[in-house]
Amino acid sequence: MISFKRARQWLRNRLFRLLNDRDEISNLGLRLWTRHPAVTDKMFFAMSRRYERAEADLATKYIRPEHRVLEIGAGVGFLACHNRRNLGVRDYAIVEANPRLIDLIAKNLELNGAADVPLINAAVAPADGTISFTLSDEFWASSTAHDDGEMIEVEAQTIASLRTRLSFSPDTLIIDIEGGEIGLPIEHFDGFSRIVMETHPQIVGAAPNQAMLDRFAKAGFVLRDENDNVVFLERS
Repeated sequence: MISFKRARQWLRNRLFRLLNDRDEISNLGLRLWTRHPAVTDKMFFAMSRRYERAEADLATKYIRPEHRVLEIGAGVGFLACHNRRNLGVRDYAIVEANPRLIDLIAKNLELNGAADVPLINAAVAPADGTISFTLSDEFWASSTAHDDGEMIEVEAQTIASLRTRLSFSPDTLIIDIEGGEIGLPIEHFDGFSRIVMETHPQIVGAAPNQAMLDRFAKAGFVLRDENDNVVFLERS
């Protein structure tokens, strides 16, 4: 049975879209395409407001044009567009596991003058091969970390393998993989000087999430800043 709160949110999202529906949304000066199945009423509402603002704020504060960035878990490509167009980062690549988002990401890159950004459809994992990936109605809940939706098999690659597919050597990582980060060996982050990571204690649990951050600390990463559940780690 749908709760009153969920019903009220559904109605808010539906009415907001009916009153504001258009082909593109402007957010932080970026053009975001809406005519795509992944852009549900809930997503349309979020994209019109402070979508991924915590990550964008930390990126604006710490990422420089000369940094070489690998982004894993790109959503609709908002951060990639922001970092390329607004921050001027030239060396940039995207990895996204959800095959249903690839054409939407490509469209948003094109709209924002970043069509040359490499876009790889794969999930980051502890080992190369394939991995089960859950597709959720709201794409931001899709993940390798749970199994409460439609399950598909997707290509899995380690960060080291992803590096070999790029024309540059990334020194900066942006990662948001809905809890999948908890299973990545700490040594797989070798080579990065800085990391912007959305953590997911609500999915993996507070204690495992803290244990992961402790592993980063032991590996020489200092927690420099945080915004909501997004952290900025920098190698000391």
